[in-house]
This record gives sequence, structure tokens and C-alpha cells, in this order.
Amino acid sequence: MNLTSIFAPLRNNGLIQDWYDRKILAGQDFQNTIDNNLDNADIICLFISANFLNSGACNKEKDKAIELMQDKGIAVVPIILSDCGWKDDKKSHIY
Repeated sequence: MNLTSIFAPLRNNGLIQDWYDRKILAGQDFQNTIDNNLDNADIICLFISANFLNSGACNKEKDKAIELMQDKGIAVVPIILSDCGWKDDKKSHIY
């Protein structure tokens, strides 16, 4: 089961609009599209895993999410997907 399936009832009833980077179309500016969607979000879910913590791009998105949380009050929801070093992350206070 994937997250889009779990959120389907909410999406189908018009209660949420979900977005994730696999919705980026060929030719779109990847980072600009991600940043714009983060800027316009009401809630940002961070799916924390070893791969997430090891990714420079994911860490950049995490930093942007924290900035938006502090500046605009956007809710940031960390979801720990697997046993990983999330407690050792210097920004783990949001987890």
C-alpha cells in the first residue's frame, strides 16, 4: 500500500490536494517546482529514512520545511519510516 492510496478518500472528497516530486513533468525546473510547492503547502510531511538523511536534496527540503514552519507556521510532520540515525540529526528537534 502506498501513501497516495491511503489519502485517496480525502483527495476524492476534495478535502486535500496532495503533491510529491514524482508529479514534476519533464522539462520543468525540478528544484523550483519543489520550492514553489513547499512554499504553498499547508502541511509538509517528511518521510524520514536512512536514505532521506543521506540525501543532500532531502536535507535541503527539510531545511526549507523548517524555515517555513518557523516563518509561516506551516505544519511539518516528520514520519519515521525505518530505523535510522534520525535522533543524531542536528535538526531532530522537529521529529
